[in-house]
Amino acid sequence: MNIAPTEFKMFPLSDWNREQIFYWYKQVDFFTIVRAFEPLEISIGMERYSVDKGKMAFIGSGKHYDIIQSVGTKGYIITFTAAFYEKSISDSVLLNSELFFDTFQSVQVTETHGDEADFMKIVNRTKNLVHDVSDLVIHNSIEALLLEGMQHIKFNSSLQNYGAVPIRGIVNAFSILVHKHFKEQTNVQFYADKLHVTPRKLTEMCLTIWGKTAKTTISDIVLKEALRYIKHTDLSISQIAYEMGFTDESNFRHFVKKCTGNIPMSYRQIYAL
Repeated sequence: MNIAPTEFKMFPLSDWNREQIFYWYKQVDFFTIVRAFEPLEISIGMERYSVDKGKMAFIGSGKHYDIIQSVGTKGYIITFTAAFYEKSISDSVLLNSELFFDTFQSVQVTETHGDEADFMKIVNRTKNLVHDVSDLVIHNSIEALLLEGMQHIKFNSSLQNYGAVPIRGIVNAFSILVHKHFKEQTNVQFYADKLHVTPRKLTEMCLTIWGKTAKTTISDIVLKEALRYIKHTDLSISQIAYEMGFTDESNFRHFVKKCTGNIPMSYRQIYAL
């Protein structure tokens, strides 16, 4: 797959240009990883986040940020779209996790295991690659950083104290939970209970932020994962139905056709053309 110009960027902090990066991506949401070799600050509106030397910062999609640094600050920035990175359910879980959508903060700052030399190995691995292997190498490099970040954070599993939490924080937490549990649970009540809100309130918040109900949000996530299986794996439709948590293949076929207008096999054939 030939990488589109705005799907992935890696560049040194010395080249940071806020106007340029948001021009690259225009209206497309993207994710950012900042690896600091020297201290810097990240600003989002009135919020300021300090990133010390040797740490990483993770910024989720839809956030307009700026990087405040002194002259000569060393480090790297990695930006990428969900369309580029997401190839599996585990990819979706990482991108929709608290690493990028923490309930209480806009930027997640974590420790790192390696030093500057270790990170530069990742930079060098992504250079001068032929297209048939570049996507996989870059994907694996990003994944390594995401998994390292996840090792250093603790998820607030109780999800308490939502009285002072912005609505977006709650719906992001809802998205995280759905990606983790959709194979077993597609009932809005299940997620509302975990978030300590009523199903009606959860739907109101989803409508406010995303313009769709909580039930539609669940269905959209299930459909996205189902289509990813259909497009990117060689599993039979029956196997995919099982992997997705459907009770039988016919229910799965009906779900996909209702959402896309095509049965799973037809969708796979269309995508293969």
